[in-house]
Amino acid sequence: MEKINNYNKKVIIKNENNEILFSTNDVQSIYLYPLSLKDYILNINSKKPILLNIIKYDKKINYDIFLRNEYFNNLKCVELLVDDNYDIITNIINYLYDNNILITLNIKNINKIPDLFLIKNINKVIYIKIFWNYYNIKLFEQKLAIIEEYKTPKLSILIKSYLNINKINSYEKYINLFRKWGVDIYQLSKKLLPYNVNNVKVDKQIIEKIRFLEKKYDHFFISVKNLEDYYYPKFRLDNRNSKVCFACYLKPYLYKKDIIACKVEEILLNKSKWQVSNFDKCGKNCSDCASIYENDMLSLIKSKIKNVKISVEIIKE
Repeated sequence: MEKINNYNKKVIIKNENNEILFSTNDVQSIYLYPLSLKDYILNINSKKPILLNIIKYDKKINYDIFLRNEYFNNLKCVELLVDDNYDIITNIINYLYDNNILITLNIKNINKIPDLFLIKNINKVIYIKIFWNYYNIKLFEQKLAIIEEYKTPKLSILIKSYLNINKINSYEKYINLFRKWGVDIYQLSKKLLPYNVNNVKVDKQIIEKIRFLEKKYDHFFISVKNLEDYYYPKFRLDNRNSKVCFACYLKPYLYKKDIIACKVEEILLNKSKWQVSNFDKCGKNCSDCASIYENDMLSLIKSKIKNVKISVEIIKE
């Protein structure tokens, strides 16, 4: 499998006569990794997930049996939020690995994770997303050294931080350290705008510094398109959006025993109303969305391909 990268790509959809029905450069390869837009297009009419996000574990569940349900027959990848349920997560990893399902680890604080957990599991994982909040970089280095020692060549590592204007003069140092430590991509993102907080403008010199580093360390250091505001605004749906939800079917979340549409606050607070049996209500009844890209893109693609037989290819540009 190709490792994660930030190179320009293009998706092309053709019919049986080899005529191009649709193409786009907006493939979001890092966001969708280790799957791709192609996987979503080929499953555009499916009601079964290709990606499962497990965000809350339940000691009463036998995941070996749970994941054998025919509902998961199309499953290609599982993303595991790593908390202190290390034995449960290890058992899930072993099951997924034995059944050739790709494994992603979502790690919020790697410094808290026992070395033994990393040693036992890293060789089975295809992708690790690590959030780094500028804490204890010496210990952080030690954890990455363990990953480097036990990983396979197929493993991709992404480190994500939120923009911190007080760290602007340290970002180049972090970039060079992460490259040295085997990281594939360092992503600088932004926090969502908290409630009752006004957004603030980012100083022009800070923006220019970040853009300079993006160019200097092309394909390794990436940031967001809009750096003018310190926070991301809430993702509110409006008339510009499709109001059709493909993501709830193709990439749902598992919260203990509940399969839910996504993890926006509105759904987490009312999980019983947003389970599989109610997925048909998603989109048209949502005010907030964490999968706007997938839903709008797939809605557009579906309008172009209609019901014809298609082929999909991804090319590097």
